[in-house]
Amino acid sequence: MSTPWVRLLTALFIAGASPVAFAGSFMTMTASTTSGPPMTVTATGSDAAALIDDFVQQKKQFAKLIGHDSTASLSYATTHGVITVTRNAAGTSTTLSFPMIRFSKTFSATDTPTLSKAVHTYLHHQAEDALSQLSKTLAAFSKWHVVDGNPNSATAFLADDAFYRWGLPQNRDVHSGMWVTGSGETIHTEGKNGTLYAGAIGGDIPISESVALSIDFSGNVREVSGARSLTVAATTWGLPIDVYKSPLLDGFDWKLTPYVFGDLTGSKNLLQGGGVYGIGGVSSLTYRTGPFDFILGNQISYNSGINFTIDGIHYGNSHLNSGILKNGLQVVWSPGENFFVDGGIAYTNFLQDAAVKNYWTPSVGVGWHFNEATTLRVGLHGDYANGYGATGGDISLSVAF
Repeated sequence: MSTPWVRLLTALFIAGASPVAFAGSFMTMTASTTSGPPMTVTATGSDAAALIDDFVQQKKQFAKLIGHDSTASLSYATTHGVITVTRNAAGTSTTLSFPMIRFSKTFSATDTPTLSKAVHTYLHHQAEDALSQLSKTLAAFSKWHVVDGNPNSATAFLADDAFYRWGLPQNRDVHSGMWVTGSGETIHTEGKNGTLYAGAIGGDIPISESVALSIDFSGNVREVSGARSLTVAATTWGLPIDVYKSPLLDGFDWKLTPYVFGDLTGSKNLLQGGGVYGIGGVSSLTYRTGPFDFILGNQISYNSGINFTIDGIHYGNSHLNSGILKNGLQVVWSPGENFFVDGGIAYTNFLQDAAVKNYWTPSVGVGWHFNEATTLRVGLHGDYANGYGATGGDISLSVAF
């Protein structure tokens, strides 16, 4: 049995046998004095701006540093030095730095509350370009990055949505009709546990016997140690084209699907997010013989980004420029008119620097055709790479017209 399948079954056994602990904080800020007696203070949390504000105002754990020049470094899980902050003893000057992109900005004020407000205003309302540059760089290091570079990021979510509709279709290839699907998974990487829940609704409108317009709307919510991110208003529009369809019961079918997509993703806690949009193409080659369908799926997508504002907070993503390649195989066994079983495995490769450069996704599912129009499928899936593991389940219902 291949390694991804062993990992999937082992993770499912462990998950069923014992509860998963979601303890600990995602961020750590370590501060030290640079004048007077040497002191070091460490604080943890799930909100980057809140930790920075605590340091600038020298409150909570950082109260011990009052009256001294000091410096602090913020880490996201195992990614250290994401943001650094310095503060003078009087609390009237502070410098905010993003070392990964060699960016820094100094703030001055007559008192500490005014200084804190200036930093807070900058982070939430003025720093979108600098945060966009940081986001692009951070995607190559953080396996929890919200936008790109890992299996739970927004770009991977959008690629999966298209791939499992048209490449290795999992009960969502209806040509004429609609479907709804939901999924959930647990994620473990960089010593942290997280969850991701997603849902989608969509439909296919026939244009001709061989062409359809396929539209869906989807979203997800992800949380790791109290740090939450949301993907909303995600939509993927495709044009599935039957290039060749065998007239026989056994034979080859080949479908090509060009598509466009977009979403809004943001995490106020992590100071990450922005709009994602792009284009892609999917090829699905099926060979039918007896009760078996053998499917070869291939996909490529290109992602770009834009800045956007939601709930008064500016998110920067204009520097996103990435590509994703997915290849997979699937076998569907239909021993009768109603029941079917499918199993597949896919390989995903980010075409630029990424914290999780490539990963395997095994999946299994069982389904039931209630009639010619209505089908229910329940499945299990996982994403696995060196130092990364995610295991989950999904359910979908399709109705053909």
